[in-house]
Amino acid sequence: MLDVRRLRVLRQVAHDGTIAEAARSLHMTGPAISQHLHALEREAGAKLLERDGRTLRLTAAAQTLVAHTETILAQLELAQADLDASEARFGGELRVAAFPTAALALLAPAVGSLLALHPALRVRVDELEPDDALPRLRAGDLDLVIAHFYDRVPRRIDASLETVELLREPLWLAVSGPGERLGDFAEHPWIAPPAGMTCARQVERTCAGAGFEPDVTSRVLGYDQVLAFVAASVGVALVPDLAAVPTDGVRFIALDGACRTVFAATRRGSASRPALMELLAALRSSPRCSIAT
Repeated sequence: MLDVRRLRVLRQVAHDGTIAEAARSLHMTGPAISQHLHALEREAGAKLLERDGRTLRLTAAAQTLVAHTETILAQLELAQADLDASEARFGGELRVAAFPTAALALLAPAVGSLLALHPALRVRVDELEPDDALPRLRAGDLDLVIAHFYDRVPRRIDASLETVELLREPLWLAVSGPGERLGDFAEHPWIAPPAGMTCARQVERTCAGAGFEPDVTSRVLGYDQVLAFVAASVGVALVPDLAAVPTDGVRFIALDGACRTVFAATRRGSASRPALMELLAALRSSPRCSIAT
């Protein structure tokens, strides 16, 4: 009989590409990953990994197992969800994560309303950027993630996850001086998130679409800090609607077509858990979602 835990390990190796990366995703050691794979080979009666130069690659047998594993894990999630629903379970723990602006504007009120109805439920919240949160959701460390993608920076969603769009919000150009169009600020200093983040790439690509490369002089994490820098005339910045709070000395200029899509993600098959269904309903009924979508 094949061990589901070991199948999960094989799937993570297939997804991450190396044993070392899979070990990081699953919070395990490399030797522990190898032990699980060797045990799975004995259970399957087939070789699962083979050496290709300095790297390992999955055999045809391993790829077959990975394809079945996605179905098996989704069915297990669905079975647990059906069991919870049949017994109306609202105890236990939900593990959720959201990026900062969504945690403040969407998740906090939704979790508050859920706990008011079901005080026996424990909700553990982590503030995480999507690139960190989505792999943890896939690995089973989280039950729901609020993430985003930009119109110029799409995001590939793993087949093991299901998503629900919460809102599509406009991006604003935050400035402190004169000017009305994006091109008017081609020679200005820019404030952007740390390089490599999807929001930083959105800044680069939005400006490229207007025919210039932004001169990013300040890298700031957190839109409250970004707006403080704009108000101090340090530079200009792109700000999503959830973060575009009125700030003395800051004007917000509309940008045609520039937007950010915010969505909730769960593991395939798990969204019918009663607690997750109610949390998703609370998120979708947020006034911010009804305004921005």
